[in-house]
Amino acid sequence: MEDVEKGNTNMKKSSSLQDVLGSKNNLKADSVFRFEDVRYRVKTKDGETEILHGIDGCVRSGEVLAILGPSGAGKTCLIDALTMEMKGGDNYGKVTLNGQDLTRDVFTRNCASMTQQDNHWAFLTCRETLDYAADLCVNDTEEQKRARIDAILSTVGLNDCADTKVGNQFLKGLSGGQKRRLSLAVSLLTDPKVLFLDEPTSGLDAAAAAAIMSFLKELAQATNIAIVCTIHQPSTAVFNGFDRVMLLSSGRVAYLGTSKDVLPYFEKIGHKMPANTNPAEYMLDLVNREFTDPKQVDDILDRYEKSYTGLPCGSYEDDLKETGGVPNNEHLGNSTLAETMTLFRRHGLLVFRDPTLYVARAVMFLNACIFFGIIYIKSREREQDQVFSRMWLLVWHIGVPTSLGVVAVFSYNEEFAAMKREIKNGMLRPFSYLFSNALIQLPLMLFLGVCAVSVSGYGMADWYAPHYIQVLLVYALMLWAYEAAAQVFSICFTNPLIGMLVYMNLWFGGFLFNGILIDEKDVVWPFRAFTYVNIMKWALRAIVYLEYSDATFNACTESDLLCFSNSAETMLGTGMKVPGSEVLDSMGKTYRLYSNEDTVAFDAMMVLVIGMGFKLWYFYLFYTKTRKVKEILPPIGDVAK
Repeated sequence: MEDVEKGNTNMKKSSSLQDVLGSKNNLKADSVFRFEDVRYRVKTKDGETEILHGIDGCVRSGEVLAILGPSGAGKTCLIDALTMEMKGGDNYGKVTLNGQDLTRDVFTRNCASMTQQDNHWAFLTCRETLDYAADLCVNDTEEQKRARIDAILSTVGLNDCADTKVGNQFLKGLSGGQKRRLSLAVSLLTDPKVLFLDEPTSGLDAAAAAAIMSFLKELAQATNIAIVCTIHQPSTAVFNGFDRVMLLSSGRVAYLGTSKDVLPYFEKIGHKMPANTNPAEYMLDLVNREFTDPKQVDDILDRYEKSYTGLPCGSYEDDLKETGGVPNNEHLGNSTLAETMTLFRRHGLLVFRDPTLYVARAVMFLNACIFFGIIYIKSREREQDQVFSRMWLLVWHIGVPTSLGVVAVFSYNEEFAAMKREIKNGMLRPFSYLFSNALIQLPLMLFLGVCAVSVSGYGMADWYAPHYIQVLLVYALMLWAYEAAAQVFSICFTNPLIGMLVYMNLWFGGFLFNGILIDEKDVVWPFRAFTYVNIMKWALRAIVYLEYSDATFNACTESDLLCFSNSAETMLGTGMKVPGSEVLDSMGKTYRLYSNEDTVAFDAMMVLVIGMGFKLWYFYLFYTKTRKVKEILPPIGDVAK
């Protein structure tokens, strides 16, 4: 983490940042964030279990409220409740910003949250990440955007690595501490009044953790925002720098106040801290039920409740009078069209830089199909004994590339996590992403189709060239439908491996019931229902018809074990060609799926309808998972403090 410490030396109380942000957002005006009687309840088989028991707290702009507690104390539950994160159970309480109830719109326009995971675009640099984020959510002039980005990069200490790619497990890039600071930089673009951070030091060593927390304190003062964060065992120096400290245990408050009043308070109730001890560690040890007598923990919690006299932030009326309510950040947000074009440009760049989603698949499509083209190279001779081989080459050209779509599930899962963060923090609308994603998919599916069929199919196997465009369109439509299914499974499950497994089950079912391995009439109910919504079945029938219908095959000979001809002239070895229509009719006697009837339009329509079904399902899931929040219900009632 040496670059973290190096970066920390560049963290500045940047007056330029304060000037840039304050020029339009008036950050010098104070904001007050408060929450009272916050409870979190989950349903169990025995009824309801309360996880948070009436938590109160407040923080003003320019301050840092640090939430501490042992594992299982309720720190993350509290952050999730305050940020209206979608979880099981119900949140209760009164949460306000400047005296106004915290709603989804108020949160989106005035708050930002950071989870424990840094969901960035691995193949973008720090500056590019901020450039695209600014284009999405800030409608200032280009000069103002550049000034804002430069000031933020300077403030968070990322100037030295501004042109370094973020990186991931496969690409070397930023360190853990630098990624944390990049997350902060992106959050600052939206000028939040309140910034929520869940374990900002998670995964960092002691030096990097101290650097991040010291930076947060400086950031709050430099930009005059309120910061609410959870933290695990801060150092003494970092702890003493907190403005307000909340200590949780078993979902209850053991202490809320300034860091300088912690030790006098615990000494007053009979727990004097030994010399040369970290106050944070001492507090955590006192309320940790796993290593401390539970009766002592309960006594500490009860004593705080009895001594509680109310929040030190005044009343809601005072908040409104002092701050004037929640401001409207008019310089934030762009039109849907502007957001769509920005996302289109960003994802277009990522298509070329990130090989996972499209480039790698294109290479695999090409290699796999060339392999099968070599295996079935004799099918190009159009002999009677190669009719079925030619058909199986088509089957493999459809089956193998669609199976490789499983990698898209993993990529879309990571993409969804990044988009969810951006949407929640008010950077863009869900529709903008969905529309831009749909636009960029269309040419890419055609590109993948070209890679799959051009070299091996038309170059090596001598497929019927006049129908190249029709085959390519049907093939691309099939890939698009499977891509839509991959998108659905990528966000249906939190774990992408489960989504990949479900996708492979869909693919296996499609291959098994495509009309080749098992006749449709032999499939028992309810499995037969799947044959009617089988993408592969309809695509295969259309492509086989396009390949065979207008092509010709060599006439039958006495040595041929199979003869796909219905006329005597072509069965006598006279050298006459067998029309593809006759071959299709003969194939239909073995495979009921095929016939000389032109059903290409119907088959393509079926693929389109199934694909649209998956796409609409994906739209619904994406919208609900990114827009729905866990609204905070009214307080259950007065709670004795």
